[in-house]
Amino acid sequence: MNTANWTIEKLYQLIANHQLTGVMFHTEASRYLKFLGLKNLAELQHSQALDEWQDLECTEDTYLQRHELMLVPTAENYDKLTPAEALSTKVQTVGREFKRKTLSHFIERWADWENETEVLYSTAVKWCIESGCADMLHFKKLLCDVCKEKTRLTFLRDKMSLSDWDLVASENLVYDLSTDESKTVENHKTV
Repeated sequence: MNTANWTIEKLYQLIANHQLTGVMFHTEASRYLKFLGLKNLAELQHSQALDEWQDLECTEDTYLQRHELMLVPTAENYDKLTPAEALSTKVQTVGREFKRKTLSHFIERWADWENETEVLYSTAVKWCIESGCADMLHFKKLLCDVCKEKTRLTFLRDKMSLSDWDLVASENLVYDLSTDESKTVENHKTV
């Protein structure tokens, strides 16, 4: 990632644009997974979209507070998740094998998204350190959050893959993680 011409304004704009794209990605994923009958995973994506929205608001507020300027995020490079054919397909005609492949593809796409996010946030932290910018603390918090998310996602991906992307097992796994507040990913690793 080339940071040669970054300014604090460009950095915040880049982060806000990425976060807006994240809101769109997780919102679309929620709808598409709900369409496929993967209700628990759809709910998890809905929750992710809300978290991403809160992060975007925090980024906008932090920039306004520290630099007294407003951001106008855009999602120009958003690559749709839902295939065009799905928009004219009835739920009943979607087969189990298609759902399994879609689940696998979606989890990989989500992992790619989180990797891109981690690279962006870690580069932002590094840039702030090198330029002596106090805004590093905001970006460091975002980086910590995405690292936790990647840990959880890696756990889900590994477990789902071990079940050969079985839809029921995958939905049960997501349900167990979302309903048992006392269990963490680390506790599940021993299972």
